[in-house]
Amino acid sequence: MLLSREKTALLTVDMQNAFCKAEASMAQAGIDIGPLAAAIDPCHRLVAAARNAGVPAMAVWDAAGSKNPV
Repeated sequence: MLLSREKTALLTVDMQNAFCKAEASMAQAGIDIGPLAAAIDPCHRLVAAARNAGVPAMAVWDAAGSKNPV
């Protein structure tokens, strides 16, 4: 598949700490976050690659109840 830089963007949706961090709520509740945590570095690399290629990279998330709302 060929993608055009002019018509392509990377959108990362709702990478929540609660699902991906050992000190956050899901892991503290005993839920195995390993598979989700394993996605963090590949997502960082994908965003960096998109930006390096001149492709817009954006993120959206739900900040409801956040101590640091956007």
